[in-house]
Amino acid sequence: MRQPLIGVSLHDKNQEAQMSKVIAISKEPRKYIPESCKDMESPPSFTIRSISKREYLKILAESDIKLPKNEDITEESNPWPIILSSYETQIKILILGVLGWENVNDNTGKEVPFSHENLDLLSDEIMNDLVKDISGVVVEKDTKNSVTLL
Repeated sequence: MRQPLIGVSLHDKNQEAQMSKVIAISKEPRKYIPESCKDMESPPSFTIRSISKREYLKILAESDIKLPKNEDITEESNPWPIILSSYETQIKILILGVLGWENVNDNTGKEVPFSHENLDLLSDEIMNDLVKDISGVVVEKDTKNSVTLL
């Protein structure tokens, strides 16, 4: 659900070629609307930023997650579900990456004010989507979910 990473191409032939070679990710704040909410009249909107590899690895180092050894990783294996299954790891990523929100309501329809403490109130689906986008986990179906830069 993360937008394609913004970078500068080494070749200037066309726009597609420009996006083919990413030099760096942008940590600029951007709006994010979860795919499952896009058809709503007033969908929830999150202001997020990407986290750096260093920030991400620091969170993992502080967690109790056991990552697979290099020799156990194949092209078919995917360690992301293991990483994303840790609730505390998700919260740490969200604290760094979610900068605010609008139109987030609880099950009674009451608006939930943004705070790091209220991140716990988000549904599992929304939390997973946000974590994927903030940490840069992109799968092919997610590339269609573009976001608007602020």
